[in-house]
Amino acid sequence: FLKEAAAEEAKAALAIDPDNRGALSELNGAMGGFIPDWCVRNHYKLIEYLQDFVKKHPENRSAYMWLLDNLLDDRRFSEAEAAWEGLAKADDTYRTDFYRGLLMWYKGRTEEAHEIWDKLPEKYPEDWLVSLSLADVAVMEVRYDDAVSLYRQAMEHQQSPKFVDCLESTAMIYEIQGRNAEAVKALEEELELLANDWDTTEGETADRI
Repeated sequence: FLKEAAAEEAKAALAIDPDNRGALSELNGAMGGFIPDWCVRNHYKLIEYLQDFVKKHPENRSAYMWLLDNLLDDRRFSEAEAAWEGLAKADDTYRTDFYRGLLMWYKGRTEEAHEIWDKLPEKYPEDWLVSLSLADVAVMEVRYDDAVSLYRQAMEHQQSPKFVDCLESTAMIYEIQGRNAEAVKALEEELELLANDWDTTEGETADRI
């Protein structure tokens, strides 16, 4: 909420002075925007910590996943290969295959990535997170209709209490597409889910929606 308030203040400053570079910078930071300066954007300190962490805790699947995410974002592919080997030893779920595909995808080997990903639904038919992960990939490839369909599949496969991530993502996609009425319906569905599955009808979580 503090970041949202900061963003609104930056917008107010820009309404007064559209040439205010400082306000534009603050707006970008408050809204999680892209940082063009590599010295600010890169994750080398976090990567260094996580690389040391997984040496001490090689069974920690989550640490390998965070390490891979940051290595891939920094395009440090040879180190990502080594991290994936560690994940493969620590994990026995769809995540190992998914990250293998993600590594191929970041390298630009998209056909190989999709060959891996296409096998996941049949290999892990009971895991709703497969549909969620593939939906996130579809969004990154700007395949919005495919993404919405996959998010719906993930919602259907989940057991209660269900998480709201798929509905939030669906609403965002519809808003990007200018399909505002459908975005509103997705948010209304999210409110209904919060009320029925989480007994949440007020407070920050509901108010934000």
